[in-house]
Amino acid sequence: MLADTYLLYLKTHNFHWNVEGPMFQTLHTMFMEQYTEAWNAIDPIAERIRALGHYAPGSYAQHVKIATIKEAVGVPKAEKGRIDLPLAKTAVGRHGRESMAVDHEEGDDAVTDWFGPDPDDDDFQGEGPAEPDELPAPGRSRVLSAVGRDTAAERWHDSEHGPRSPIAHAAPAQCLTCGFFVPLSGELGRLFGACANEYAPDDGRVVSADHGCGAHSEAMADAATARTVAPVIDEFGYDLVDLPGVSVGETVFEPLSRGAD
Repeated sequence: MLADTYLLYLKTHNFHWNVEGPMFQTLHTMFMEQYTEAWNAIDPIAERIRALGHYAPGSYAQHVKIATIKEAVGVPKAEKGRIDLPLAKTAVGRHGRESMAVDHEEGDDAVTDWFGPDPDDDDFQGEGPAEPDELPAPGRSRVLSAVGRDTAAERWHDSEHGPRSPIAHAAPAQCLTCGFFVPLSGELGRLFGACANEYAPDDGRVVSADHGCGAHSEAMADAATARTVAPVIDEFGYDLVDLPGVSVGETVFEPLSRGAD
């Protein structure tokens, strides 16, 4: 878990340092908030490892060897960061929750408290709302927990509305750059949105930002432009042709400057 968190921190810092484009300031600030959150989690995890009588891995080589998430190589694009980082964060949380059973057996309730109660526990009441400011709306007494949110994110991303479907592989571009893509609110909005294109197969459905289809707004705009292009008419040149009863050879040509003489 320490290795995953450390790689998540470095990965997020990479995007923070190297992000480019018209959304630079927004993404630069967002990535800074995320890597700060990851950094603040590293030391408590390492201290807990030491408290349990083990040595915390202290080299980058050790972290890469045991981490379950992959590092970002080269200079990543901003769009990739908005997709890749939430997935990595979800993976870190999943790994942490998977370790809860082992922690509980070992009597390490301090680690278990970081993630809340075991979802399989009969007394499980959720670990609070997925979004800190979310309150139950009239007519419902519960809100989605962070566990439920992350589980849904994995399920949606692995579905036919994610990046691995055949239609997504054949798409001209990803949904993230489509004008019909309406991002969800909260954390899920960093990776998912609703399709609002009535001509798309996913209209009205939740799709991942790295999904895609042939009804991408830019592809449709290009097609519309191609249909409305006016024919090109050459108004400067001309051809001599024979008409019924008139031969080009019998036609008398006069210079255009005659009227000015």
